[in-house]
Amino acid sequence: WKKLCDHWPPSPQTRREISRRAPLVAVMKRPPVVALAGLPNAGKSSLFNCLLEEERSLVFDRPGTTRDTVTATTSLRGYPVSLVDCAGLEPGARTKLGREATAMARKQMREADLVLWIHDGSRRDRAVPPAGLSVLEAVSHGDRLSPAWGKRLAETARLPAYSALSGEGVKHLEGLLLGRLKLPPLPVEPAPLPFAPELRKLLRATGRRVPACLPVFIAGV
Repeated sequence: WKKLCDHWPPSPQTRREISRRAPLVAVMKRPPVVALAGLPNAGKSSLFNCLLEEERSLVFDRPGTTRDTVTATTSLRGYPVSLVDCAGLEPGARTKLGREATAMARKQMREADLVLWIHDGSRRDRAVPPAGLSVLEAVSHGDRLSPAWGKRLAETARLPAYSALSGEGVKHLEGLLLGRLKLPPLPVEPAPLPFAPELRKLLRATGRRVPACLPVFIAGV
C-alpha cells in the first residue's frame, strides 16, 4: 500500500491495467457456484470431497445418502469456487423426503452458474440433465467403468471420465470446469486489485490522491 501511495497518481497505463482487473475482483467477492448433480449414488459426494481435499459430505454405497444440500468454497487453480453437493434427483420419488430432496436439488441447479452433471460410470446410467441450464457432463468411477460406458467413451471423447478415489482425470475435469465458467485471467505476478467501487472511480480520474486510510488494494493474489 505504501509503495502504491508513493507512486500516486498512477500513470494512465497503470490505471488501465488495474481497472481491467475489476472482473477478477467480482469473482473474488462473489465466487461462481457449481452444483454437482445427477442420479442418487452417482458419485457426486465423492467428487465434492475430492475437489475440497477433505471429507465434508458423507459417502456411502447406498442411493439417497445425501438428502440435505452441502455447500463449501474451495480454490481451483487460484480461483475461488463455491461447490454445492446436491441430493440425487429421483424423478417420480414415492416418498415425501425424496420429492423434497429432488425439488431442492432442482432449485440449487437453477441458481448455479454451472451444473456439473455426474453419470455413474460403474453401471447403466442414461439420465439426461435438465434442459435450459449451463451443464458440463462427466463420468464417475473412471477406474472401473461398466462395459457399456467403456464402449461409449471409446466411441466419443465428449464426456470426461475421472476417479475420485485415485484422482485420475480430476485435474482435467477441473480445467474443463473453469473453462466453462469463462473466468478472467489471473495476474502472472502479484498485482493490486481495485476492490472498492470508490477506487475504480478514482482510477478513471487524474491528478487525485487516494486517502491514505482507504484499504482498497490487496497484493499477492
